Amino acid sequence: MPPLEGVRVVDLSRNIAGPLCTMLLGDLGADVVKVERPEGGDEARNHAADGGTSSYFAALNRNKRSVCLNLKDADDAAALAALLRRSDVLVDNFRPGALDRLGFGDERLSREFPRLVVCHISGFGPTGPWADAAAYDHIIQGFAGLMSLTGPEGEGGYRTNTSVADIVTGLFAANAAIASLWGRDRRGDGGPQHGGDIVHISLLAGLLNALPYQAATYLTTGEAPAPTGNQHPYIVPYGTYPTAHGLVNVCVGNDRLFDRFCGVLGLGDLRADRRFASNSARIRNRDALNALVVPAFATRPSQEWIKALRAAGIPCGPVNTLPEALTHPQVEALDLVLELSDGAGGTFRVLGSPFQSERLGDVVRRRPPLLGEHTDEILAELQDDATGEDR
Repeated sequence: MPPLEGVRVVDLSRNIAGPLCTMLLGDLGADVVKVERPEGGDEARNHAADGGTSSYFAALNRNKRSVCLNLKDADDAAALAALLRRSDVLVDNFRPGALDRLGFGDERLSREFPRLVVCHISGFGPTGPWADAAAYDHIIQGFAGLMSLTGPEGEGGYRTNTSVADIVTGLFAANAAIASLWGRDRRGDGGPQHGGDIVHISLLAGLLNALPYQAATYLTTGEAPAPTGNQHPYIVPYGTYPTAHGLVNVCVGNDRLFDRFCGVLGLGDLRADRRFASNSARIRNRDALNALVVPAFATRPSQEWIKALRAAGIPCGPVNTLPEALTHPQVEALDLVLELSDGAGGTFRVLGSPFQSERLGDVVRRRPPLLGEHTDEILAELQDDATGEDR
């Protein structure tokens, strides 16, 4: 049985961070009810240049049911209240205060639904001078300092080409929701103090927590980290190197690996060179070491180097394009690409769940829903449960 079977999650979120959080809860067995606006639904549904299936939406909304509710309508707001009364988790990513204006502020949620775990995802958090500011991933990448660390040495100011703030925040939010559920059920019933919880998580806090050692460097030394391109700031050699054909990534994380690395590259004399005797020494003499390593890599193609480095137990790999990665035998062996119905007679391919567990079984139990596909079904369930006890 999936670990979250029997748990119901109400998803008021859209775009990336919240939908990722709730999709992961659905992967673990929760019944996720995605509440959407009747006019257009989740904004991510419209992120398709050709007007077809939105890859944004398809990638983040499996294992969910969709119900259309206009939360400014009294009857639909009452339906949401009935749904919350029979649910365990609420996830939203409105700006702070928006749910209050809709009549579902924290005071009401705590009073009427004391066992509900509420997870608020926002751009900048519930307090502070930027609390009410609109935010997307790109804004947070700049605000949190990540863009200052990203790009070629001496430049910086580059956006990471994935929505990393949204993604890590969604992961943190899923962890927080599961932990709060666990805590609620361990405490047992018996009043609000034994009930649910209200969790706040922001894209800003999430992304800053994805920069732990960079932040610690500044907080402990006062020195601001700078962009280092494809080189690691604190481990040498560790980076991307051009070869006779293609690029190779190499991570030499300790002195034992460095000894092997020198042997594979035919640079055995470096083992006795005091400039490179420890990682600290190699950091100080990075340019001198790379001046010897780069010409060595240029003598053979990347695939030959990868074969030799792997044989020596040195972490290494190719620099693939995304199509090369998605069609690689290793990805195929993990069954990470799935073909799903689009609900309209066609199919599309998306990434599968990262979870692999015998007890989970088939993680993908539902394709991403059409807008309002389950409205009648869910409203009928609420009618059937009208005389039942609250959760």
